Amino acid sequence: MANTNLATESFGKVNTRFSLVNNLLEYPDQVANILRANENMLDYALIQLLENISEYMKTNNRIDTAHFLKKVINQIQQHLNHHNFS
Repeated sequence: MANTNLATESFGKVNTRFSLVNNLLEYPDQVANILRANENMLDYALIQLLENISEYMKTNNRIDTAHFLKKVINQIQQHLNHHNFS
């Protein structure tokens, strides 16, 4: 039973990360606000997801979207570095 709960919790986090990415892509002019509102989701798993999506976009000639995601990744990394060393 515990494994099922863990799997459900993990699945929920994955869905939340995808929703966050979707919001970033839908509202690129609101990146700072979206990241601030979802500060608890800013982690290295999100960075990895964004990197994977960025690579996917690049291979599908969505270069502008790939660059946008790289900028978001940099913002999140700066945030994490600042908070980890403060």
